[in-house]
Amino acid sequence: MFEELLHASENLVPTACEGLFLAAPRIVDHKVLTRALDKLENLARSGKSEKALAELARLVPEYHSETPCESQRETPQQINLKTTQAIS
Repeated sequence: MFEELLHASENLVPTACEGLFLAAPRIVDHKVLTRALDKLENLARSGKSEKALAELARLVPEYHSETPCESQRETPQQINLKTTQAIS
């Protein structure tokens, strides 16, 4: 049986059980993370979607924004709603 629940960039730590690994997650200070999420939320709520997406990409290196064609582009309000829902 094989089940992968880890992200490709996570470091794996072997265990005593053959074929069983633990993830070595990134560790961030709670205060630093809270400030970063507050900044992200403020950017999103103020309609600065490009800056919010840039901040999100800085916080989550694996995140890659897709640039939709102009007719499919979301409004700042739609992006704000999605960001707020993701943070909640």
